[in-house]
Amino acid sequence: MKKRLLFFVGIVGILAVGCEKEPADKVAAAQEALSKARNSDAAALANDEFRAAEATLQRAMVKIDAERKKLPFLRSYKIAATVLEESIEEARRAQEKALAEQKRLQAEEEARKAAEAKKPARRSTRSR
Repeated sequence: MKKRLLFFVGIVGILAVGCEKEPADKVAAAQEALSKARNSDAAALANDEFRAAEATLQRAMVKIDAERKKLPFLRSYKIAATVLEESIEEARRAQEKALAEQKRLQAEEEARKAAEAKKPARRSTRSR
């Protein structure tokens, strides 16, 4: 009887220790990073970086779904968590690039306006 109890306690312990939680906090952080990048117009100004971040997040979600299909004590979300970190970093790079591009475009526009303001007004040379 004692052996059965120890066996049962051992199995429960293995199951409890082996059940890894999903990286929901990292999924939320990756989605938030992509949202910030999208709000900074990264889809248009840093398209390659933004698309890479989206693809990496999708890849992480596929890995999470694959782990969900396994028995609880066999699940490991370490690879998915690493891929989520990559997605967060890619989204931040996309956002930084978009913000830098916005500044560059704004500086170009200001320079163009300043150059136009320095030009003398054109006078009509036609006689009336």
